[in-house]
Amino acid sequence: MISAINLVQSMLLRYPYIRYQISANLSKFMSKHTKIAIVIAIIVVIVLGISIEANNRKASHTVKIGAALALTGNSASQGALAQRGVEIALEHLKSQGITNIEVVFEDTQTDPKIAVNAWKKLTDVDGVKGVLAYSSPVSMAMAPLANSAAIPLFGIVSAPAYQSANDYTYRIIGSATLEIKAAENAILNTLKAKRLAIIYMNNDYGKSVDGALKNELKGKVGIVAEESFLPTDTDHRGVLAKIKSANPDLVYIAASGKDAGVVIKQAMALGITANYMCSAACENADTIAAAAGAGEGMVTATPTGKMLPAFETLYRQK
Repeated sequence: MISAINLVQSMLLRYPYIRYQISANLSKFMSKHTKIAIVIAIIVVIVLGISIEANNRKASHTVKIGAALALTGNSASQGALAQRGVEIALEHLKSQGITNIEVVFEDTQTDPKIAVNAWKKLTDVDGVKGVLAYSSPVSMAMAPLANSAAIPLFGIVSAPAYQSANDYTYRIIGSATLEIKAAENAILNTLKAKRLAIIYMNNDYGKSVDGALKNELKGKVGIVAEESFLPTDTDHRGVLAKIKSANPDLVYIAASGKDAGVVIKQAMALGITANYMCSAACENADTIAAAAGAGEGMVTATPTGKMLPAFETLYRQK
């Protein structure tokens, strides 16, 4: 009998398709990033669905999988992509004769406290057999609960501290460490940065990128400013003024969605004339909309690579 964990280890984690490349001009790469976000969700639900079906071949009852996504709030566009991926996966499972898999969606708003309540509802009330979670704050909040309950958690998460060996947490995108390793060459050799300023969101995601950035670039470039802001902040002009006074030649933004776009727009309005680089989570429609044109020319480290052919075919058919 195949367990969900063994199947995921053999099928998903042994075939990583995400690596990082550097891309300039944010809007041109949105279609690729959109496709990756959807395919990630497809992979998880199909793999987990097939595994559950293997364990319940004789069962006629419905088996449930949880999807804890940002369906509202500043990261809602990413949540919508993941939701679409789940829907495509369910359609595929049904075409293969697997019809007793149901996905229960919960909106986390990328809030750790809401995420904990979502986990409790999914596991205690809905009785799900596995959970797909979006974002570092959400996945980090759910990780100890997953290990305690022995329920697999698949995180779209970049925080390096998320996954431990031999537990029930699985990472399905590259960590912040991998992202920054790819970004290093662009920072040092393409942008030729000498004076780096960092502004990051003060949550698990932003702090993980900030930490990886400082660790990777230690002794290689001068960090002239390091500022943070809360996820609830909307006016960043105070910390951006400090960054401007440090006269950086590169500003690195470790945030996502609308929050990153607002930072970019306000930084440009203040006349910070440095080059701009943003973490991979910047590459979504909310960032572009909030930046209102200010993000053009910004450099990002974007996940890319050869997708598993079957999943790419599924996406293209839709």
